[in-house]
Parts: sequence; structure tokens; C-alpha cells
Amino acid sequence: MAARRHAFVAMPFGTKPGPKDPEVKGSDAEAPLIDFNRVYGEYIKPALESARFEAFRADHDVRAGDIVTDMFQELLVADLVVADLTIDNPNVWYELGVRHALRARGVVIVCGGTVTTAFDLYTDRKLR
Repeated sequence: MAARRHAFVAMPFGTKPGPKDPEVKGSDAEAPLIDFNRVYGEYIKPALESARFEAFRADHDVRAGDIVTDMFQELLVADLVVADLTIDNPNVWYELGVRHALRARGVVIVCGGTVTTAFDLYTDRKLR
């Protein structure tokens, strides 16, 4: 049996406020909470596994050592990087930029709700 391909998932952890509904104006717009651990466990990880990828997320790493060095290593060697840009998370944006600098291919961008309009990613296809 062939070895499973490796997928690194760059996404927020825990429960965070999601993007506000652009249809609701003013301070009455309340951002819904998103449980990103649940999104990973119920959607992203099973989808990757069904495509025969071994899914890995940085907060699941139990090794000792320098987290930045480990993150660079993962972004370099991963066959695929899934980046969840549902909310503006600086760590996810940074990891996506590092991946783009290291390898030109093998990135899937996920956007829950609104789609990012960042100039450098505007033409990239995204999963919603």
C-alpha cells in the first residue's frame, strides 16, 4: 500500500467570532461564533482522509522543540496545505505566505461565508 500523502492545515483553533453579516449594518451586527475545532474534526480532517491524506494541524503536535522551525518544516514538506481564511487570523495568513514562498503549488484555500478579496489571492479558487 502506498504511503499516505501529508496535508498541513493552517486554521484558527478553538471558538472565535466569525465574520459579520454584510447585510446587517451598524453596531447591531453581531458576529456568529465558529467552533474551528469542530470544523476541522467534522469537515476538513474527514475530507482529507477520504482523499488519502494524513491531516496534521499544529496544535496537535506533542513534540518538544521550536514551534517556528517545526511550522516551516511542515509548510515545506507537506504535499498539500489547507488554509482556512474564514476570519482574519494573522498566523494563518503568515503560514499561507510562507507556503507560497516555498512551493508554488499544493494549496487549498477555504473561506466560510464571505470570500477574501485580498489582492494577491483574489484570482485563486476557494472552497466555500
